[in-house]
Amino acid sequence: MRQTVSVGSSLLPAGFVTACSASSDSCGSPVDPSPVPVQATTAAAITQNSTSPLQTGADAAATLVPVCQVTGDGSYALLEIDASAKQAHLDHGDGVPLGTVPTDTTGALMFDDLCHILGPAIDIEKLTNGQDADNGSDPKIPVGGQVTWDYVVTNTGDVDLDNINVVDDDPAIGRVCQLTLPAGMSLASKVLGTAVAGRYTNVGSVTANFTAPGGTISVGDSDPSHYVGQADDPADPGGGGGSIKVDMCHKTGQRYMLLSVEKDAEPDHLGHGDGHPLMAVPLGGPTGTFNQDCSIS
Repeated sequence: MRQTVSVGSSLLPAGFVTACSASSDSCGSPVDPSPVPVQATTAAAITQNSTSPLQTGADAAATLVPVCQVTGDGSYALLEIDASAKQAHLDHGDGVPLGTVPTDTTGALMFDDLCHILGPAIDIEKLTNGQDADNGSDPKIPVGGQVTWDYVVTNTGDVDLDNINVVDDDPAIGRVCQLTLPAGMSLASKVLGTAVAGRYTNVGSVTANFTAPGGTISVGDSDPSHYVGQADDPADPGGGGGSIKVDMCHKTGQRYMLLSVEKDAEPDHLGHGDGHPLMAVPLGGPTGTFNQDCSIS
């Protein structure tokens, strides 16, 4: 049974302004969620710089210029040097404030005026009927009842992002929103659907670009969410003649296999060392987290 959905705009949650319109597919102005913690991130090859005090040359009469000097741990420190030594520093792999990061092969990462690397990052949180239902805590919704999916996107980097595209893997939902989001800002979008019988899963995803004179870096994130559609008949809670099922990672020897079991049998499986997809492997198993297919990473 296909979901019936509509995309709409509302104020959700408090502190966020919904920015998407189903009719125009356009977005308004996001707001600061007061506060959103900003985490500077860079490409894998770049190590986030640490803040260092301004260093000056010994000869106060010399003509001094600033450079971003690479340190032993791969970060950069602001340093003032004699202008005659600037080219030697650049040849050694140093950079300049407001210039591109020498070790970034894309040419998109740049320094600010203190030699901090400006890096892009983004986060999406998907809620089902107000619950962050991505770890097995599925809300129960009557079959035919309303499902509300909220998509909260935050620019967790320290540069503005453009071409932000929020989508859902359910083809009945598709694209939720497309917009530009300044650093440290968040937005919330809402999609309404109709509950179907049994356990239902869909995944919200976001992609975005950081565009600089030297090139473009793409970032992204995704977040799953679930619910269980329950029929009115208590003898048939899953609807359609079946009972409620839950996905388990069932331990067989030293391996785990994806298994759908009755909800009533879940405690016994957990007691035997089984776990849930997308959750940590229980004690007694290898260290790691289950993927959706119960492989471990």
